Amino acid sequence: MSAQSQAADPLVEVVFVDDAHAVGLWGPLVIQISRGAPTGPFSATVNDITARFIEASPRPISFLFVIERDSPKPDEACLKNLVVFGRDLVRRMNVAILLSEGSFFRGAIVRAVCIPFTAVWPHASKFKFANDLDTAAKLLQPFIRPYTGEQLEAAVEYLRARIV
Repeated sequence: MSAQSQAADPLVEVVFVDDAHAVGLWGPLVIQISRGAPTGPFSATVNDITARFIEASPRPISFLFVIERDSPKPDEACLKNLVVFGRDLVRRMNVAILLSEGSFFRGAIVRAVCIPFTAVWPHASKFKFANDLDTAAKLLQPFIRPYTGEQLEAAVEYLRARIV
């Protein structure tokens, strides 16, 4: 596991990368790519990165989780950190988009993990779900201006390519 911090085209600051994940800051957005199993230590790192970005940002931020098609389910510690994320961080954001790539059935399983948050915390309605990057870009568009959906796609692809 290695942490990196570098400015790169398309203006993505890569703040974490390992063999299964990448996290980057892009304008007012945190982008997380999960190719492998999300673990407790990884999700705790993401929570820390996000909390620091929220504190440092002059405007509210947004978050894009990209769960790749073959990414396995999170471990128990990760789920606990997701609770912290939903309780403590999402309420301070514009929106948190969960993009589950793959089949509709897979997307339904991912939503089933996160939908209970909307019942427990009123601000959890800031969680939105997408099955493709185009839909995620449309949901994020009001919050990522002046960036475009095409630029978001380039930023996501840039981060994907960083996973070693």
